[in-house]
Amino acid sequence: MSLTVASSGRKLNQQAANLLWYRNKKDEGIIFDKFFSLFPMPALALVYTAAKCCIDEWSDGKRVDISFSSGDYREVYDKHLANLKKFDTRTKDHGILAGILTELNNNGRYSGSKKCPNVYAFSGNWRIASQHLSII
Repeated sequence: MSLTVASSGRKLNQQAANLLWYRNKKDEGIIFDKFFSLFPMPALALVYTAAKCCIDEWSDGKRVDISFSSGDYREVYDKHLANLKKFDTRTKDHGILAGILTELNNNGRYSGSKKCPNVYAFSGNWRIASQHLSII
């Protein structure tokens, strides 16, 4: 995986997190910081599951509205969550996922509190993560 792809994924993850949990000073990621000090792994799995739904909507080259429901996407969500846990276990000594989750929260809190929707403080975590993705 190239750094460009990893960087694009980082930005998409942050944009999704900002949209859902850090939109303004009254959003959950800002108000409930103690629950988001590490961005929740299940929330990141949900972001990936929503992305899969978006991809499915365009699977034949033309957009078709698909319902994003737990019945249809529970298995996808469970797989993403299991892969994140596996990735975390295999790279725990490097602190990669913890760094990514911390970065998502820190950038989201800054974005929501300042109303700056596109703030991305780069850290080396995504570069290291991209080198380990093949082990999942």
